[in-house]
Amino acid sequence: MSKKILIVDDEKDITFVLKEFFTSKGYEALVAFSGKEAMGFLNQTGLNLILLDMYLPDMSGLEILREARKTHKDTKIIILTGFSEEYKEEAERMGCDAFLTKPFSVKALIAAAESVLTGKE
Repeated sequence: MSKKILIVDDEKDITFVLKEFFTSKGYEALVAFSGKEAMGFLNQTGLNLILLDMYLPDMSGLEILREARKTHKDTKIIILTGFSEEYKEEAERMGCDAFLTKPFSVKALIAAAESVLTGKE
């Protein structure tokens, strides 16, 4: 059974590129373009990884992170942000597993995803 990834980002081009990439690597990739859509996916079981943009049009990534941790304690979460690392400590305190600042390379994202999914650094 393939691992299920939820990609949450309001930048549709980035989201579709990431979806295509992870699908080509054998993952089941779901996408959400808003916090509301992401919250709908949190009702699903079996999410292995959430790639979560910090800033969405309708809510912050921290709000989604908080809700995700209530119901998906074992799901790995990587925060993606185009802003500085000003929220990094708060996100880590709330339970994010990795934090990447945009622009990031695909190689860095893959390394972070594999690291959190396997538990290896």
